[in-house]
Amino acid sequence: MKKFKYRAKRQSGETVTGIVEAADKRQAVGLLREKDLVVVGISDAERGLASVNSLLNRVSLGDLANFTRQLSTMITAGMNLVDALGILQNQTEGYLSRVLADVRRSVEGGKSLSESMKAYPKVFNTVYVSLITAGEKAGVLDKVLQRLADNLEAEREFRAKVKGALMYPVIVLIGMVVVFFVMVFYVIPQLSGIYQDFEADLPGMTQALLDISAFSQNYWWLLIGGGVGVVMLYRFLYRVPDWRKRIEQIKLSLPIFGALYEEVLMAELTRTMSLLVAAGVPIVEALQLVAEGADNLLYKEGILRARMMVERGYSLAQAFGREAIFPAIFAQMLSVGEETGQVDQIMMRVSNYFDTESREKVKGLTSAIEPFIIILLAIGVGFLVFAIVIPIYNLTNQL
Repeated sequence: MKKFKYRAKRQSGETVTGIVEAADKRQAVGLLREKDLVVVGISDAERGLASVNSLLNRVSLGDLANFTRQLSTMITAGMNLVDALGILQNQTEGYLSRVLADVRRSVEGGKSLSESMKAYPKVFNTVYVSLITAGEKAGVLDKVLQRLADNLEAEREFRAKVKGALMYPVIVLIGMVVVFFVMVFYVIPQLSGIYQDFEADLPGMTQALLDISAFSQNYWWLLIGGGVGVVMLYRFLYRVPDWRKRIEQIKLSLPIFGALYEEVLMAELTRTMSLLVAAGVPIVEALQLVAEGADNLLYKEGILRARMMVERGYSLAQAFGREAIFPAIFAQMLSVGEETGQVDQIMMRVSNYFDTESREKVKGLTSAIEPFIIILLAIGVGFLVFAIVIPIYNLTNQL
């Protein structure tokens, strides 16, 4: 149920305001009319908190995987769906608990599990709901939930490994940024006073460092505003389809990072496609769902074009073979899967292949970044030595 803020008039002409709970605006207006109120204006009472709610009302991938696994286990054991949802609701906390309570009430009211989950697209995406729908129609909900849980756990494990591998470089870079700000806003201004008192003749590097420090102190607001502006500009351009495709093309063409980005996308795409086909979802519908779940606009458009070709009678291998954005191995393996009638199994193998390749690239990237960071730190320390320590040493000798 949602809360709506309304402004209405009584038959006497008196204006009243308040909040009413209803499923949508139409129902809210109906409830107010039953009270002999003429609605003048109505709006979502929670709209002002939408941005806060979007941050707080989130369910992590790990929580969703655990819920799916536990629900699969309970249904396999023969437990009633409503009872299973009630137990899981009591075991969970936060937003997921409220979602499960609402889903449970909806199922008790006669709706199917998939229909009940559609009300929460940010928790249960289109692929998730479609798989539940396929499982309910085929009478194999427990097996579909088990496969879905396996898929979610594999995705969670993969993301955790990628984040873990990149953690060291990120921490080092953050440390470097912190040291830079401490030097610019605290250390260098104090040294600047010493240099001025002794009227020292400063080297070019030292003078450049003092100028950077002075500019940063006087125009810090400009630096912050510029940083925020760049982020806002990027987010704005990313919402424009043409600019978003250009940005994604740049990401894919980057050395090392581009190949890693492509393999991560392909691993998720093939894993989802394998799951949908194995659950009995028709190929055309599966491609539509995979496209809707794709984060990359270039891949999304490529999948939709391939879907149109499949509708016209082309095979999957032929359809994806014409899309240059997808690796050649993808179309080749699809051809093998269609010939053997094991598209779902072949897609899972392809997913495992891209998963393994991306992990190896992350390891190689981490190994390559470490010496680069050490060299960068050495250059930074050397610059500080020549720019700060040597002028102080010269002043000491003069004294």
